[in-house]
Amino acid sequence: IGVDELILPEEMVHPKVDKLALMTYIAQFRNLPENYVDANRCQAYGPGLVEALEGEPTTFTVVKPAEMEGEIVVEVKDHNGNVVSHQVAPGEEEGMFVYTYTPTPLDRNDDDEEPATGVCHIQVTVEDKNVPGSVFVA
Repeated sequence: IGVDELILPEEMVHPKVDKLALMTYIAQFRNLPENYVDANRCQAYGPGLVEALEGEPTTFTVVKPAEMEGEIVVEVKDHNGNVVSHQVAPGEEEGMFVYTYTPTPLDRNDDDEEPATGVCHIQVTVEDKNVPGSVFVA
């Protein structure tokens, strides 16, 4: 995030920590811009990122801090690498977005009657950086 690692975490908790080094390290955080774009500050979660059944709509949620600028980009691809269309709706809170997609059918034998678990790759980025956990496989 643009802060030099002047002191290691284990040194911070040591009883004889260099207090000036610790203060210098902490002081760097006040110089960060308020709307600093960092994909690690975002979250993506929900059943659509873990398991998806072919032909059945599934959802997942992406949360971005309200004060953070930067566009969320979501790309869903099927088992063949084709783009799967998805819809987005605002969530319950500011900065929350709910995505819905329907996995395409897998290539399989006509004998299979049960819906198959499709392999979809879901990439969630902010300013071309993956959010934690991305690329997801459902």
